[in-house]
Amino acid sequence: MSKEKISIIMLTYNAPNYVKTAVESIAKKTKGVEYELVVVDNHSGLRTRLLLKKLEKQKKIDRIQWNDKNLLFAKGNNAGSRLASPDATHYLLINSDVEIRKENWLKKLVDVCPEGGICAYGLVENEPVRADGYCMLISKELYQKYELDENYEWFWSITKIQAQALAEGKRV
Repeated sequence: MSKEKISIIMLTYNAPNYVKTAVESIAKKTKGVEYELVVVDNHSGLRTRLLLKKLEKQKKIDRIQWNDKNLLFAKGNNAGSRLASPDATHYLLINSDVEIRKENWLKKLVDVCPEGGICAYGLVENEPVRADGYCMLISKELYQKYELDENYEWFWSITKIQAQALAEGKRV
């Protein structure tokens, strides 16, 4: 892949300590790839909203959508994809409770991701053992074709879009 621009889409709902860690670690550790951070705030309390405004002012967040209710996972990420830069080539759906620990994490993910497909990172420690879409990179074209199904809970919307990609011969 060449000349990628990644729109990182992060949903937030309260938990300001986690949000701060996630945003600051993305800003500090993301090297070697052009990206933007788009935040969709699902009607957080005042403390989280003030933190997000501060992080935006520090240029660690590129765009924020302020919701008047919690859109939940699928609808929130779909809204974030519509806020993304028109020249984005991929969307990275990421939770606000992650901490990026390795330099060049996103470049490495982009480099191994199959052309037009889906790939993910994550640490899986709990039962049941499964990797979810908490840090999932997907081509913009594929995401826009299917979007996340807003009729499903978060896990099933991720499973469905992965199944749709596999059904058309894409690698996941």
